[in-house]
Amino acid sequence: MFVKDVHGPDILEIDPATGAIVNRLPMPTANAHGFQIGMAFDGTFLWVLAGPVGNDQIYKLDPDSGGIVELHKLG
Repeated sequence: MFVKDVHGPDILEIDPATGAIVNRLPMPTANAHGFQIGMAFDGTFLWVLAGPVGNDQIYKLDPDSGGIVELHKLG
């Protein structure tokens, strides 16, 4: 399970059985606070919709490293 860290700029991977943090990934945007809009994991990649208002972007991320695999600009 992936969630946005409300106290910092990271994406956290959580073990749903224990609640333990098993991985930390950097948010792909330059200013990660307040701009993450949505997140989904398709079983292979983590998809993040983020960006300042009017300049939203969809990031396809490697769930192990947080590396950007693809970037789709919407605005």
